[in-house]
Amino acid sequence: MDLRMCVVYNSLMEPMQVMVIAGLLMVMTELLMGVQTGFDLVLGGSILIISGFAGMFVGGWQLGIGLAIILSIVYIAYGRGLVKSKLIIATTHTNIDKLIGQKGVVVRSITPDTAGLVRLMDED
Repeated sequence: MDLRMCVVYNSLMEPMQVMVIAGLLMVMTELLMGVQTGFDLVLGGSILIISGFAGMFVGGWQLGIGLAIILSIVYIAYGRGLVKSKLIIATTHTNIDKLIGQKGVVVRSITPDTAGLVRLMDED
């Protein structure tokens, strides 16, 4: 009996394939959620995809893991602040915003059935 036939290959996927699939799942999750995470999942997923392909085609899993660590550190240190600064939307205050927090005088009472009237800074 040949013992080589009895050896079962336990790994279904190589580590670099797992990285690429995880990166794709992160990107798809970001697309489903919208911009709620501030593109962190897209950029993290892109890092995993790039590192996974680099590890597959260039030099093995050590290169892929090392590249993922380096790119993640660079993104957290420099890129995240840059991306967040581009995503911040400045709110523009309108004239009605000036009235928030001001004291007013009730001219006509407010009831569940009728609208009332409040005077605020000489305006009804």
